[in-house]
Order: sequence, then C-alpha cells, then structure tokens
Amino acid sequence: SLRSRAAQASPSAAGAPGQRSSSGGGSTPRWLQITSLVVPSKIGPPLYSDVGVLAKALVKAAPERMLWASNWPHPSAQDDPPEDAMLLDLLLDWAADESTCKRILVDNPTRLYGFA
Repeated sequence: SLRSRAAQASPSAAGAPGQRSSSGGGSTPRWLQITSLVVPSKIGPPLYSDVGVLAKALVKAAPERMLWASNWPHPSAQDDPPEDAMLLDLLLDWAADESTCKRILVDNPTRLYGFA
C-alpha cells in the first residue's frame, strides 16, 4: 500500500526534519504539499506574497519533505481557481535552485510512493 511505502521512506535518524514524535514514542514522517499554502493566501495570485515567505522558509528548512501538486480541480477555490502553470512557476521562486526543484518534483515523490 502507499501508506506502507511512505513508512519505509522515512528517514532513520531520530529528530530528522519532517518527523515528530507520536504518542507511541516513535516518529511519523510528515510531508507538505507546498502548493497547499496558496489556499489561505489573502493576497492571491500571481505571487501569493503573503505565504511566499513561509513557503521559502519551509523549502529551505526541509526540502526533503516537500511535494508539489496542483490540487486540480481546486475544490477550495471554485470561484477563482489558480492557473496550474502559475503554481508551477511559484515553485521556481520558492525553491533555491534547479536541484531543489528536481527534488520536490521528482526525487521526493519517487521516495514517498516507491516509484522505481
């Protein structure tokens, strides 16, 4: 199952970024769909500058725990949905460099979902 694959992908070091202790004393991997940060934005497109500072800080702190997804068909923004291409462009602004973008778009989903 996807859940068991995600558990296998968790970092082994205690206190690794993206992990928190559970009530059972272990740790559970945490992932963030970085584009979900646009939902609570008060400023909105094209730069979502009110959440962009947080997004940049999260990507810098734990790039190994970030995922990108468009959330199409944008059920929480049916009246004014964002353009998916624009959301992808935001990643270029929020990530520090091309290798971080690749990590978020390719490497992290491969690790999380067990793609080979």
